[in-house]
Amino acid sequence: MNDYYSILGVKQDSGADEIKRAYRTLARKFHPDVATSGEAEETFKKINEAYNVLSNPLKRADYDLKRRPKGASEADPGQFRRLVAEAIWRVFLYALIGGVAGVAIESALVWLAQTEPIGFFNILGGMLAGIFTGLVWGIDQNFVVETFLGEGSLGRTFTFLRTVIFASALAYFLGRIVGFGELAIGAENAGMPTMLASAIGIVVGAVLGSDGEAVRKLFSGMGRFELFYTLLRGLMIAAIAAAVAGVFTLMALRFGVELVNWPWLVWVGFSLGMIIGSMRPPNLAAYASYASASVRTTLFALIVLGTLLIGITLGIIGRDFFSPYL
Repeated sequence: MNDYYSILGVKQDSGADEIKRAYRTLARKFHPDVATSGEAEETFKKINEAYNVLSNPLKRADYDLKRRPKGASEADPGQFRRLVAEAIWRVFLYALIGGVAGVAIESALVWLAQTEPIGFFNILGGMLAGIFTGLVWGIDQNFVVETFLGEGSLGRTFTFLRTVIFASALAYFLGRIVGFGELAIGAENAGMPTMLASAIGIVVGAVLGSDGEAVRKLFSGMGRFELFYTLLRGLMIAAIAAAVAGVFTLMALRFGVELVNWPWLVWVGFSLGMIIGSMRPPNLAAYASYASASVRTTLFALIVLGTLLIGITLGIIGRDFFSPYL
């Protein structure tokens, strides 16, 4: 087990402000864009890992308990069980609060729109979205899940599930809000505004779900820096996936396949690309060092796909236009 106190150069009884100052000093010193040594990236990664644990009181208490000498832990064998029970109870409360919030939002939307009566099945979607979001949020706030699972398949799976849940929940609620708004002003069905609102929810939810400390990072310069490049990476892959979906949609339409909701197929491609692209890579701290190269590569791919899309479109238009004369 890594000694997080030694990594940050602080004492075990150091306060939150002292830990934050030590973190900022070391982060500026070992940031991959500043430090030139080969070990800077790995050191910077350990610094972030240490701060993520020591800056959270619950995670810090769990870490302190695990690193205590064996004899000291045996002095109170029930302490660990109590901490785990309290953490599980807090996770349950997070899920309960999320479910109540989801029901409240859903009920308010149905009541304001007055398009359908308030019933169990009308609020079920919001309740489930709130429960799962609160559950994952509570697990992140009360357990060091990603540190415990590591960066292997288990850790990546949990990150993926969190990203999917956050993105789906935000897309659902934003889509419902705008969709009910469209119906309230006389639209027969939810249309493009609802689709755009859901896409925004996917983007925001995917970025927040990419890191268990994403919300906390919004309030620090270094954290916003990392989240920005997570957003950039997700949008690049989402754009490629949406373009690919568009190409296949046009090809399917040309060959007579009826795709009534083809805009939604492009939306699905964008959403999947955003979720997969925002998955936090193990070397995110160094991602900015080669982001410009990634942007150039992605732009080149988009140009190729765009050229292909334009070529297929012009070919279809030209063939249909000149076919009577051939």
